[in-house]
Amino acid sequence: MEQKSGPFLKVTTHQLKNNISRYLRELENETYKAVMVYRHDRVVGVLQSVEALSKRAKAESSGSTGPDGG
Repeated sequence: MEQKSGPFLKVTTHQLKNNISRYLRELENETYKAVMVYRHDRVVGVLQSVEALSKRAKAESSGSTGPDGG
């Protein structure tokens, strides 16, 4: 199921188990904003880099709402 969906990568739990090092490296290199983990066509988790979370937290604490306004 590994599919690119814009800035996200969609993978199954099986793919995550077998390729976690690769997905972490791609997050670290900012190839993707997040890896969405699916089980039976349902999202069950999301992997996101700590750096991306830190950037988001800084933006939220400074009052920036981002491009969508909220």
